[in-house]
Amino acid sequence: MPRTPRPVGDPHRSLARAHQRAHNLERRSPGPYKFVGDPDFCDFITGRNADPSAQVPNPSPFAIRHTLGAGLEIVGDVTDLAPGDLVCIFPVGYRPLKDRPASCHDDNGNYVACRFLTTGHFYYGVP
Repeated sequence: MPRTPRPVGDPHRSLARAHQRAHNLERRSPGPYKFVGDPDFCDFITGRNADPSAQVPNPSPFAIRHTLGAGLEIVGDVTDLAPGDLVCIFPVGYRPLKDRPASCHDDNGNYVACRFLTTGHFYYGVP
């Protein structure tokens, strides 16, 4: 049995619904990355962004952003660090609600356990 086509609704209402969906998606999208070393954000205390090497040919700069679940995502490659070094202090708004572990890689691409504290302190090589 053939289906009868549905009547076309008010185009303004459809446009308003589409706009609301786009607005909701925008609110749930991850925020832009904020880069450590940017004078408008925060500076390195120890270390610096890694240069390309044989082990890590395409390093990414050390950065943070807000995620969909109101969390924080940290990415990047940092060099010239020793275990226990304070890498940077993230500003208010980019700090976790409770102390948490984080991960990094050393100059050879090996996993290194780090800590991200509620004070914004990011420590390299601390389990």
